[in-house]
Amino acid sequence: MRIEYLTKNYTATEKLKDIVSKKVNRLDKFFEDDTKVKVMLKQSNDVCTLELPIFVDNGVMRSEVSGDNMYNN
Repeated sequence: MRIEYLTKNYTATEKLKDIVSKKVNRLDKFFEDDTKVKVMLKQSNDVCTLELPIFVDNGVMRSEVSGDNMYNN
């Protein structure tokens, strides 16, 4: 899988990128090797949001989670 990180009002640490990469790589068995994944990390006020769109042949699969800390998402 090709993982691309995008941030808005948030600075992602290497530790967070490693954690997210490990979790996303668990999905390898369900998708082809050239599947594109965008990890979007946003912060507004005190809410941190992680969006994960996965681009497949027929469309987009998307997941979103919000919380007070990116490491708990």
